[in-house]
Amino acid sequence: MTQNRAMIPWRRWMELGLGVLRFSPGVFWSMSLAEWLAARDGLMGARGRDAGGDPLVGNELAQLMKTHPDRKS
Repeated sequence: MTQNRAMIPWRRWMELGLGVLRFSPGVFWSMSLAEWLAARDGLMGARGRDAGGDPLVGNELAQLMKTHPDRKS
């Protein structure tokens, strides 16, 4: 049981659910996992992020910055 708790980022999920999405504690704790993931993924999609995407690794950020530099106004 302890191992399963460590696998779920409860603090981050609570911050997102209660703070960002503004669910009441009752709504948050009564959600199924499928409902929670849909809400989380919907928020990430609305913010232009793919919730299932992998983070950048190695020099990928540097390569993106080189390929798409900031424009000076």
